[in-house]
Amino acid sequence: QIPLSPDDIAALPGMYIFGSGANQQIEVTARQGQLTWTRKASMGRPLFHLGNREFYPCGAPAARIRFREAAGAIEMTVHDPDLVLTAERSESK
Repeated sequence: QIPLSPDDIAALPGMYIFGSGANQQIEVTARQGQLTWTRKASMGRPLFHLGNREFYPCGAPAARIRFREAAGAIEMTVHDPDLVLTAERSESK
């Protein structure tokens, strides 16, 4: 696991929305330099950083979760192994 920069720890947490349903939200939280990925109504999974804002969730080493800045917003894509979803971070807290 590659340590996250302080900039990434500050930039990546938030609520990522990929649909209108209550369970179509993913919350990314940071605690002590570790990000956790939690889909609404499910258990959170620690994310292991591979570098360049690319991660895999605990228990799913083939999956990839990538974050990038797009048009001033943070976008998350999930590949397991193909593209599964794309979500943009909500600006409301």
